[in-house]
Amino acid sequence: MTIVNLAKNEMSGTLSLHEVDVKIASARRAQSEAIKRIVVGSISAIDRRLLHRA
Repeated sequence: MTIVNLAKNEMSGTLSLHEVDVKIASARRAQSEAIKRIVVGSISAIDRRLLHRA
């Protein structure tokens, strides 16, 4: 039932507050994961550079 309602709402261009909250939470999780990957990648690159210096 929720999927049908969501599809109808998206087709009409309107979202309920709950649907907006869900989309915001999903975007925040995706952003958090992307930031984690960037940080881990940067730390790994620094580690590689430091290991090659020694």
